[in-house]
Amino acid sequence: MNTFMSCHAFMSILGINFLQGTRLGLEIVEEVNKHTQSLAKYVLQLKSETSSYSEMVHSSLVLISNEMSNVCKRIDQTDRDLLIITSEVGSLRLQTDNIEKTVNENIKEIKDIKVDIENIKRYNSHQRPNGKVFFYPPDRVSVFVGREDKLLSLKEKFVQNKDVNHREVICGLGGCGKTTLSIEFAWMFQQLYPGGVFWVSAESNDSLEDIITTLTIDVGTLGQISKETFKRTLTWLGRITNRWLLVIDNADEAIISGQMKELLIGNWKRDTKGHIIITSRREPLAIKETFHVSTDNCNHLETLNDEEGVQFLIKRTGMCDQRSNENISKLVIELGGLPLALEQAAAHIKSIRCSFKDYLASFEKKTPKIIIEDYKPTIRSKYLERLSHWHSYHIFLYLIAVMTTWQLNMDYIRSQSEAEGLGTSALIVMKVASFLFADDMPAEIFNGGEPKINDEEAYETLRDPVGIKHAVEILTRFSLFQRYRSDSLSVHRLVQEVIRSSIDRNEKKNCSSMCN
Repeated sequence: MNTFMSCHAFMSILGINFLQGTRLGLEIVEEVNKHTQSLAKYVLQLKSETSSYSEMVHSSLVLISNEMSNVCKRIDQTDRDLLIITSEVGSLRLQTDNIEKTVNENIKEIKDIKVDIENIKRYNSHQRPNGKVFFYPPDRVSVFVGREDKLLSLKEKFVQNKDVNHREVICGLGGCGKTTLSIEFAWMFQQLYPGGVFWVSAESNDSLEDIITTLTIDVGTLGQISKETFKRTLTWLGRITNRWLLVIDNADEAIISGQMKELLIGNWKRDTKGHIIITSRREPLAIKETFHVSTDNCNHLETLNDEEGVQFLIKRTGMCDQRSNENISKLVIELGGLPLALEQAAAHIKSIRCSFKDYLASFEKKTPKIIIEDYKPTIRSKYLERLSHWHSYHIFLYLIAVMTTWQLNMDYIRSQSEAEGLGTSALIVMKVASFLFADDMPAEIFNGGEPKINDEEAYETLRDPVGIKHAVEILTRFSLFQRYRSDSLSVHRLVQEVIRSSIDRNEKKNCSSMCN
């Protein structure tokens, strides 16, 4: 750089002198040549240095360019990633909204499920409802299987007629579960009837009068005579403004007259919101003629099908063994699916803890003997008369099924009563009960009676209230009796008929003397 500046200064002076007319000598020319060579040398050196620097700059620029290209690529990738993230965030936001919506729906469903659970608890509860003043149906049965279609059908018909008086009839063979279905409906749908759920037995005018008297005491409609009491009670029932349910059970009397006729077809209920269920063995056409109820409102109840029968036996006995299913199915077929016979068979199996196979063998062994030896002329003629009326051979088969299961239970009841120190008291109570009203029998009605019975153990048992409860417990254990309420009992009418058919005339007199 100093050489360049020196040459530049020399040339400048020389140029000025030359312009001023000064003559250039040889020494000056040599000096110029010298400075020119120095300048050329400097220029060559500068060129070399500049080339090296340029290559370095170029290399740096290439690196910078490559780096910028990479940066651009990364920016492009970042943009693409940002678009994807934005899309995913939008999707997540949408999913979050859907989840929030689902959670809210689940919360609502959980609340609805809680309500349903409470309803199921109430529907399945065996505890009498608190706060319901008028609730008179018998205790709920412990095992109820099938019949969902009948329950829903009854409910739908009554709901369609919720603000008017409406009647439905449940009809079918004795022992097919008409009363049980009515009990289940009364318990399951009690909330539909804020006015109350009432229950009367139409077995006879006397039984009807007894039950009306019980209601009379609760509602204060007692009159001077029973006829006045009855009319006052119906008037009171007809004035209930809320919807109510009345079950008239076992309306099987051949001739409907008197108070029974007034209850069934009287105009006392015409302008009420009362719903009425009638159970009867009558056929639909006879129901239409007798009760003035359309055949469309007759709900014919069949026996349980094979699947329902198997389900019932398993639930009732608490015995679930896949290896036993074949024997259970055979037993259901043998019993014709008749709920009454199934109940007695299940009670027997559960009480003595035998297998289905053993019970089936005993049943098959006992049935021919029942038909040939124990099927007495009195009951045979009675049921053959019904056969000609109903044109159904099935009645005979169901009767045999009930008689066989009853006989098997009888053998064990006899031995159980004696083994527990009660003598024959359980058998005596059972026979006495066959002559009483089938529903709502007070346990205290049974006693030692006069004249004194020959069986000393039985006599002492029947004089003792605790002993009577013990005897009754044996009968309920084998389902010959059912608990109607906590302090009363019931027995099926078909069982009563079978028991009475096995008792001779003298024993009938003794039984009647043991009733208060």
